[in-house]
Amino acid sequence: MTAETKTSDALLQRPQTVTIGNKTYQVSPPSLATLMLVSEELSLIPQELFSVSKEDDVTLHALRSARHAHGLARAIARIILGAPTPFPSLLERILNAVRPDPMERLAKRLSVDHSPRELALAFVELAQRLEVGDFFAFTAFLSALRITAPTQEEKAVMTPTAPGH
Repeated sequence: MTAETKTSDALLQRPQTVTIGNKTYQVSPPSLATLMLVSEELSLIPQELFSVSKEDDVTLHALRSARHAHGLARAIARIILGAPTPFPSLLERILNAVRPDPMERLAKRLSVDHSPRELALAFVELAQRLEVGDFFAFTAFLSALRITAPTQEEKAVMTPTAPGH
């Protein structure tokens, strides 16, 4: 996919799909809120899932850490569904009160219907669509603003004094 195609898809907010196994899911357009929520989901996954020592048997490690794999399914579900609307309508609030969380429902369905390999490949594909590089550039830009912002001492020197005797 070319940069021009990605740009036009984003600007026109064309619906995108991802295929996991033999199922196709409609993916929400990437947003900063979605990226933050995915980051939050990934932070809940224990570090032991990602660390394998040389002494560990791969099968034992996989079985020991399988209980944490649902976190990956939740992150994938969050990317697919996107961030919830900040101001839900009255109907959405009523439905959210009586039905289970749509993200949790999708995460459970992903966990049941797909192999770990399919989920891992889907996560990599979806993470590329989140434009993490753009987010990194944005945070670097904000950091640069903080670096070049005047310090308290500089602000004191720069404030004009009142005219008078």
